[in-house]
Amino acid sequence: MRIAIVNQHPSDVVGGSELQCDLVARGLAARGHTVDYVAVTTGAATVTPEGLPYGFSRVPPDPAAIVAACAASFVDIVYWRMNRLGLDRVVEGLARSGIPLVLAVAHIDDVTPWPTRPWPTAGSLRDRAHDLRVRVRERSTWRAFDDVAAIVSQRADLLGRAPVRDQRVVRNLMAAEGSDFAWPRPYVAWIGSLQQRKRPELLPAIADAVAPAGADLLVAGEVREDRYRSLVESGLAPPNLHHLGVVPQAEVIGLLAGARAVVVTAVEEGFANVLIQGWWHGTPAVTLSHDPDRLIAEHRLGAACDEDVPAFLAAVGAAAGEQVDAAADRARIRTFARTEFDDGRALDALEATLVDVVARRRTV
Repeated sequence: MRIAIVNQHPSDVVGGSELQCDLVARGLAARGHTVDYVAVTTGAATVTPEGLPYGFSRVPPDPAAIVAACAASFVDIVYWRMNRLGLDRVVEGLARSGIPLVLAVAHIDDVTPWPTRPWPTAGSLRDRAHDLRVRVRERSTWRAFDDVAAIVSQRADLLGRAPVRDQRVVRNLMAAEGSDFAWPRPYVAWIGSLQQRKRPELLPAIADAVAPAGADLLVAGEVREDRYRSLVESGLAPPNLHHLGVVPQAEVIGLLAGARAVVVTAVEEGFANVLIQGWWHGTPAVTLSHDPDRLIAEHRLGAACDEDVPAFLAAVGAAAGEQVDAAADRARIRTFARTEFDDGRALDALEATLVDVVARRRTV
């Protein structure tokens, strides 16, 4: 097949969906498919990355431009992983060209009529009015499901929420092995951009919770909202809280592999890549609320605390300390992850979906 993948590209944006699209593109190309990555670029174009095993082109965030790029490549199918903004106009344009679209669901807001994310608690009246307009635009894209050929979801509990007949679970892929990461003291890791939905205001309390165990809190990620900058600035943050800034992906994996726990404070989202990356190396997760498909609770992959902040901080403190069964627990978590998130298994499921959709379209 000739497959177009539509999203921003990791050479422009550091994010989980961009990482996953690159892994999907590489995996499908290795299986003999011709893959064209249509990189939606919102800012000034940067240098085209070299050595990619798939085709690459940049387009502006304009539905007509996206449709034209896919049609110009004579693709058989489009894999879209960029939420719902603009999806309605893109899927309608592709339908006129006879090109089916498979929607990769990465967040609950992808399959709910109105966004569920929290309303902004800071910013000007103009900023809040802009947020309202975006929500209204997202609601208007619900009609896109009339033309979506299939949904592939990271999570089973997101299936059946949108009016599309063909819906399947396709787990995230695992990134390549990481580089070594060394730190002189035990630590827990918090990975993500510092912005409202990640709830970084809890970072000082997390650092205090792990201090009695002689452990540090290592924070990797960009400060997206200036109001959170003081939380990680030297001299203002707790002495055992260390902000590493933006860390390369390979080093992030090494950071997670060496952590006593990966800590997640974000509000409900799709399926945090850091969970898979940590579990792959046996690192347990302690989350304030996030537990996709209840995997943490049901398979004992750490602790999910159901929005109970005191219980969450206690669990983080316990994870930071020495544990008698730590080696056995890490081995069990590692075995689970390398079965559940096996790349071959995930690519098999995605490839089967794409093949089925194309076959159906050719028989119409």
